This record gives sequence, C-alpha cells and structure tokens, in this order.
Amino acid sequence: MGGGTVYRHFPTKDALVSALFAAELDAEIARSRSAAQSDDAWAALLGYLDETLRRQAANRGLRALLCPSGSAFPSVQECRAVVDPHLEILIDRARSQGALRADATARDITLLQVALVGIMDATPGDPDAYRRHLAVHLDGLRKRGAGE
Repeated sequence: MGGGTVYRHFPTKDALVSALFAAELDAEIARSRSAAQSDDAWAALLGYLDETLRRQAANRGLRALLCPSGSAFPSVQECRAVVDPHLEILIDRARSQGALRADATARDITLLQVALVGIMDATPGDPDAYRRHLAVHLDGLRKRGAGE
C-alpha cells in the first residue's frame, strides 16, 4: 500500500491510530470496567495492572500510545475518559476494603504505569524487570498489615 492510499483511508494520524489500536483500547476499557466491578478490589487491581502491563511489554506501539505523549490522540483521550473513572472506583474500593494505603490515589497507579513503561524501555533484554519493580511498588501501596 502506498502513502497516498494510506492517506486516503486514514486522513489523520488519529484515524490511523484508532484503526490500528481500536481493539487494544477497547480491551483496556473492558479490563478497567471488569476490575472496578470485582468483589476483591486488591486482587482486581493486581490483575488489571498485570494484564495491562503485560500487553504493553509485548507491544511497543501500544506502550508508546498509552504513555503521556500518546495522550494527544483523541482516541486515547476517549479511552482514558472511560478508564480513569473505573480506576478511581477500584482505588476507592481497595482503600475501603483495607487493602490499599489511605493516601493512595488513582493518579499513583497511572504514574506507576508510566514508571514501569520506562523500566520496560530501559531493560529490553530483561522482560521480567518491570514485574520485579511492580511487586516492589505494590508492596509500598499495600496498607500495612493487609494480607499478612
């Protein structure tokens, strides 16, 4: 397919990004919705982060798209507009269930993901590096005495 053909089908970068990543963005929304509805908010948070980060580790394009610079795309903004409230619900529930520190916020989870993407990028030869750091960060987010 030539450049002209691409531009005829996808007149903007967002149109191209939307087409390439629609399934991944829809899956992100579904994961966040499912996590927010789960009975065990801490387990749901762990599952959400594990799957979201695993998918980003496996797909460099998705990783770049979901990082802060990718949020300029309307399709990513639309995704975040749905995902962020789900994360707020999930975090509130994890705190109320006594599993998460009282001062932890959904923004902390977003920043954690940004940090872990940086670790993915810095350690391409060690695909498990981000998982080790995720475990360390989650230990810090967990309310003292919870799950012990």
